Amino acid sequence: MKKKSTKKSTSDGVRYSSESSDLSPTGGIRILIAFFFPLLVGGGLWGGASCFAQTLAGGQAHSIALCSGCVWTWGNNFYGQLGNNSATDRYAPVQAMISCDVKSVSAGDDHSIALKTDETVWTWGLNDRGQLGDGTTANKKIPVQVSGLTGVLAIAGGWNHSIAVKTDGSVWPWGWNTNGQLGDGTTTQSLTPVQVSGLAGITAVGAGGGFSVALKNDGTVWTWGYNGDGNLGDGTATQHLTPVQVLAGASGCATYLCDIIAIDVMDRSVFAVRNDGTVWAWGWNGNGQLGDGTTITKLTPVQVSGLAGITAVSAGSGFSVALKNDSTVWAWGGNIYGQLGDGTTTQQLTPVQVVGTGGVGFLTGITDIGTGMYHAYAGKSDGTLWAWGASALGNNTATASSTPVQPIGLCPAIPTAVEPFFREAGIFELISIYPNPSTEGSIQYTVASEEGGEVSVKVYDIIGRKVLSNTETLEGGVVTKKLSTAGLSSGSYLLQVTNNNLEKTQKQFVIR
Repeated sequence: MKKKSTKKSTSDGVRYSSESSDLSPTGGIRILIAFFFPLLVGGGLWGGASCFAQTLAGGQAHSIALCSGCVWTWGNNFYGQLGNNSATDRYAPVQAMISCDVKSVSAGDDHSIALKTDETVWTWGLNDRGQLGDGTTANKKIPVQVSGLTGVLAIAGGWNHSIAVKTDGSVWPWGWNTNGQLGDGTTTQSLTPVQVSGLAGITAVGAGGGFSVALKNDGTVWTWGYNGDGNLGDGTATQHLTPVQVLAGASGCATYLCDIIAIDVMDRSVFAVRNDGTVWAWGWNGNGQLGDGTTITKLTPVQVSGLAGITAVSAGSGFSVALKNDSTVWAWGGNIYGQLGDGTTTQQLTPVQVVGTGGVGFLTGITDIGTGMYHAYAGKSDGTLWAWGASALGNNTATASSTPVQPIGLCPAIPTAVEPFFREAGIFELISIYPNPSTEGSIQYTVASEEGGEVSVKVYDIIGRKVLSNTETLEGGVVTKKLSTAGLSSGSYLLQVTNNNLEKTQKQFVIR
């Protein structure tokens, strides 16, 4: 999702289904929050799935939203990056020509990436450097499968390379490699995935301008590739063809940066969220995007000023956005297009709060964030999506906005009464979790199950450790149950519900 600063069986044979979420580290952790009700947006060949909730990704001038397994895109389409078999720009969302079984999305500069529920990866758009990973350099207007890549957990797109993490913790990039961003010890371009040398236990990756970043399951961060702006965080400006570990900097960790739970990358700057809710950044700082009150480039991590309780960070070109555990959004850095969403176009060297619609109050109830080159997005708990900054906002105009606007015809708000429907035997859906965030020591979760039976509930923390589990036998239909969260500390969690081998996951915030 990183940019450069220069810039679901049916008669058609496609199986449509409604899927929920997974980790989508396009940099940071991306969660799809899925609810089950009839599609309110026009369907067409690729329609027919429910549409509520978002995993968000942005490229140089295009945007991607994942709604209940279906991929929607808008913005620049010169290279086919919208995936609708066209090269025509779109100012309102269109559905990409990929079956509705996608669980996470990412965007490179001018290409798009989707991870399916079968753990395969699909790409489309610009392919001049082999960033689509199909063994060619031909641009694609519809999704193609990345060659030889299966068992994938997470994806990320950079300027002209892409990366995938496999379920075994290994890292597989492809595309341009002039700066060693593929991490295989060479500078040789690869049109298909190659394995990064010496990395294991990786849970998330980020792809920037000629370099790559990985988060390990022990909370450490590793980088490789271009380092002219100190973006590798090793205290030097020396390029590395294989991974090096990010130093502690000002973090207070012993030697190397520690306790990291999420990462994101933009251009030649990197951001990391610690398990205490603080944000740390390093690399290029020309627009104040590191948020330390200066515009001085940093070779090792510094703390973003005045931020606490942060659960996710997303970075654009020269600006950054963070999601707080009270569901508010904060931004800092360059602001020429209003990409900070504070109602102005004034640069900010430290975080400011994103305002509400029309500049009234502040944006609240946010569960997910994303950024493009000069634009940002926020998904609300009611299922609506909001965007601000330069064009690619999906509101049928090419006009920039310094306050949040709503894309047209995408992910309508949740109805007051949810009426589940079943297209095939065995359908199961996690409809809602309430309250979210939780401050009351318990939550209520509502599920829709055609068959009923044993329902297993598991809660995982942000680095994948199971912290709660419960099993109940429920009747078929729509059922609401209560789950105690009294033993959980403040933070971001994943609640996973399983019934008859069907699995749904939703993000949950706990505030103490």
